[in-house]
Amino acid sequence: MVIGAGAIGCLVGGRLSLAGHEVTLLGRKSLVDAVHADGLHLRWHDGRTDVTRPQVVETLADVPDAASFALVLVTVKSFDTADALAPLRGKLSAPTRLLSLQNGVGNEEWLMKTFPDVPVLAGSITFPVTIPQPGIIFIAKDSGAIGIAAASETADPAPVLDALRQAGFNARLYPDFRAMKWSKLLMNIISNAIPAILDMPPAEALTDNRIFQLEMDAVRETLAVMRAADISPVDVPGYPVRWLARAMRWLPMPILRAALKPKMVGGRGDKLPSLMLDLRRGRNQSEVNVLNKMVADTGLSFGVPTPVNTTVSAILNGIINGSVRGERYRQNPEALWNAVQSAYKGLSVGG
Repeated sequence: MVIGAGAIGCLVGGRLSLAGHEVTLLGRKSLVDAVHADGLHLRWHDGRTDVTRPQVVETLADVPDAASFALVLVTVKSFDTADALAPLRGKLSAPTRLLSLQNGVGNEEWLMKTFPDVPVLAGSITFPVTIPQPGIIFIAKDSGAIGIAAASETADPAPVLDALRQAGFNARLYPDFRAMKWSKLLMNIISNAIPAILDMPPAEALTDNRIFQLEMDAVRETLAVMRAADISPVDVPGYPVRWLARAMRWLPMPILRAALKPKMVGGRGDKLPSLMLDLRRGRNQSEVNVLNKMVADTGLSFGVPTPVNTTVSAILNGIINGSVRGERYRQNPEALWNAVQSAYKGLSVGG
């Protein structure tokens, strides 16, 4: 069962269905209607289309026996996790497994605490996927992969890895789920929250060298927090995180800018960052809390200063809750730069 059948949930659930697994997608009414009418279409960049017809439902009330599923795949936004899984509390136990393919850090810990009798797996996926219309998933390239790691001690990832590989995924096993998730977080914070605050696509925002500097400083802070927490960077599918960690320590800024800026501009293609899309859609919550704010909060617990991540997460959350005027920062890199410099000065004054 896939809880939160958006782009990623439909991609993974759809390919598992094509491989012969019994799949139930929990999604919006528009998805349910589209799949009932014409099936789920997986359209690939090379023109081919795979069509499958998994079971689709709108609510967990439509699922008679959730405990019968071998795997419950969680792909909702992190801030929707508690509400989405509330109907399953007390109803799941081994051998059912829970797998989070969500962005950020902290989802697995919440699942382990909330479902102590259920083996929990951590996942990381790197496929560029969009939804042109309900029931149609477009995969921009097929070089993505899925990382899997055991989060709880009782979790055996082997059956899930086998199923994903059978479905055609490049699925990799990681020994340390924290290293995998924090390394993916490291990549997720790049050109995400800052363009959202500026309301500027990454390619446009990065034409200002001050914005590039802020992006690099946010990465350096994250690496410092990881070192303090004894979390080693690992390469995640599609992202050479270990190389980036070394480069951030040893390469001067001009060389970093020449090496990384083209990748930061072109890496997303035409797809806008998720935090910007959520802000434009008027969501009253943001995954910045499991990305930049998680870096800030963890840094605070270890005594590691994180002025960029702290400022960025505070401003973005303020824009969302109405305590910060978004117009102050829209198309205004200087305003964001000055806000972060004030945070640096505060650290200096405070010793």
